[in-house]
Amino acid sequence: PSPPPHHPSPLPPSPLALPAARDDALPQEHRRARRRAGRTLVAAVMVPLVTAALLSGVLMVWETRSAAQSVLDPRDYARLHVGQDRSEVRRLLPERQTDYRPPADEPMGEGTRCEYYAMTADRFDDRSGDAYRLCFREDTLVSLGTVAP
Repeated sequence: PSPPPHHPSPLPPSPLALPAARDDALPQEHRRARRRAGRTLVAAVMVPLVTAALLSGVLMVWETRSAAQSVLDPRDYARLHVGQDRSEVRRLLPERQTDYRPPADEPMGEGTRCEYYAMTADRFDDRSGDAYRLCFREDTLVSLGTVAP
């Protein structure tokens, strides 16, 4: 004769499977403490995330506004030529230079100083990051060109 088949005994219910029954068994102050701990955990995660998102948004707006104030219109750039006096050039320039300086060798020379102006404020434009470089020596425009990263 063959042995009878083995039938495992049923498992006792898991305490995790019955949260409502378990929660009801706890005193009221324990339930309140558990809810407070849950809210504290949610706040500990959400506050830094929301703060980071807001800060990111503010920085993007500031960068876009800053870039827009440093864009040299291509038509104004076309009016510039070597030998112009800074006072003539100044009328065509935007109110500020770009904060970004593409890596490029600047013309050398005693008293030569270069200024950089953005080609576009649009981050998705192919020219984003490119700049016009205007170099002056003793208030005279001695070179102009474009530089790309």
